[in-house]
Amino acid sequence: APFLILFFKDMSINDVYKQLRKNLEQNKVVLLGEMHGAQVNPIVIGEIVKHLKIRLILIEVNSKYVLLFSQLRQGTEKTIAEKIKEKDAWLFDAGVLSLAHLRLYARLRKLGVHILPVKIEDQDWSLAEVKTSDHIKKILANKNKPPTLAVFGNLHMRKLPFALRDDGYKKRVVPIGWHLRNNSQSIHIRYAKGVIKNFGLMEIEDKGAYKILGNFNKILTKSHSPYFDFDYVIRNTKPLK
Repeated sequence: APFLILFFKDMSINDVYKQLRKNLEQNKVVLLGEMHGAQVNPIVIGEIVKHLKIRLILIEVNSKYVLLFSQLRQGTEKTIAEKIKEKDAWLFDAGVLSLAHLRLYARLRKLGVHILPVKIEDQDWSLAEVKTSDHIKKILANKNKPPTLAVFGNLHMRKLPFALRDDGYKKRVVPIGWHLRNNSQSIHIRYAKGVIKNFGLMEIEDKGAYKILGNFNKILTKSHSPYFDFDYVIRNTKPLK
């Protein structure tokens, strides 16, 4: 898919990318929080990889698939997908993964970008975040770490703890973004309206996003949320296929 054209508010495109690149040089990772199942997600990932010259992408897929992803090549996407579906079909049902993602990752691997599954699972949500964060920190500690992007669901990438509803009860959880708050800059993908595929089709709407967009179809701007540094706002999305 062709790369999107970004429009920026408050800061010029050069200022935004200069700031993000500077943080990458300081051994920080860019955290990208998405809503799973949106067709635009792989396009946004490709856009950011291009502009920030990302060489390593950490993805929200169980780390047990590291070897499998190292075998990903153009033309093997369907085979890789079937192997993952044998044990974790939910990743595709939830929109965490799709053939569009795998095709993007295969193209990027051909260009020398590494794709690394890093998720460590646990029944306890916060404990899984701790384990995954510790795993990511070890990767970031490498002095030769290339410019890195982490792509997860937006709840995982929040910079502050929050209340998560589970079985009818609210409990305080601590996300990956908080554990990596001193090592990261974060971008939140917001969708003004559309449909996503997350265990079925789901209509979404973000009225606040419309105000940010104005006459533009997409904007990258400073976030006014305490949870993220930047908002990448898109007018519309279709569901992943």
